[in-house]
Amino acid sequence: AVLATAAIAQPANDDCGGAIEITPANLDDGNGGCVPLSGEDITDATPWQVQPGLNFTGNCWGGIDTLNVVFYYFEAQGVSGSVEVSNGPDDYFISVIEFNGAACDGTMATEFGCGNNTTIEWDNQLTIGSIYYVIVAFEENTPGTFDLCVFNPVPAPNDECVNAIELTSLDGSVCNSGQNNYYPSTETPLPACFPIDATQSVWFYFNAQGVSIADLHIEAGPDVANVAVWDFSGQTACDLPNGVILECQTNVDFNNPIILDNVLTIGNDYYIQVTFDNNAFGDFDVCLDAPEQA
Repeated sequence: AVLATAAIAQPANDDCGGAIEITPANLDDGNGGCVPLSGEDITDATPWQVQPGLNFTGNCWGGIDTLNVVFYYFEAQGVSGSVEVSNGPDDYFISVIEFNGAACDGTMATEFGCGNNTTIEWDNQLTIGSIYYVIVAFEENTPGTFDLCVFNPVPAPNDECVNAIELTSLDGSVCNSGQNNYYPSTETPLPACFPIDATQSVWFYFNAQGVSIADLHIEAGPDVANVAVWDFSGQTACDLPNGVILECQTNVDFNNPIILDNVLTIGNDYYIQVTFDNNAFGDFDVCLDAPEQA
């Protein structure tokens, strides 16, 4: 932003070059939320002049280019998340941008989200390791303090099919315990049997010792579990559009397991996709009894 007068001290992050870092500790509190930056101050900030005669305005800011702004930035540690402003002095505007050229070159920026008094949300839209800038403004340039929450969690390591975790306990005597589906991204295409509010999945695989699954179920999950068993035989593993779903079932638990009789090929890998209703996250156990051929 441009200094209005030399007599007024603008906030340090009034200028893009002075943007305040939102650290990994702020991006995720480990319990499904952020650790907000509290008491941030926009008093005496100025508009951001991206080039002579042109001030910045977010795509959802209604064309208003006279708003005073302050800057923040974070390095993405996940592909999903959200940005929210609270306890501010007026209705707020937020924009999240990535610079395609030099940092803070407003003529070379791509907007990755815009909020007009609303939260910005991403689902599998960010690139891990990229730097994103958060721009905050308030209606009528009302001065005062506010809290900023940027939530960008590290997703479960088996968020993608290609990173599926191998299940090594296959005889049903011991479950594969302590699995986690912490904020995975939405998968596409999604198996037809999965509910519309159960879109975020994690992946597992096992190498078939026999031709059947006597019992596959989920225990101790955060909500109702939905499970699909995939076969990628004869093609690239995790080629979802061309994969074959051997079974898709909702409400998979101890009393309602998946059972497959004489459909597996010994030595082949089979993939298991798991979601939970309401996209709930938390720990769970995968219990699999896929016995060796007698």
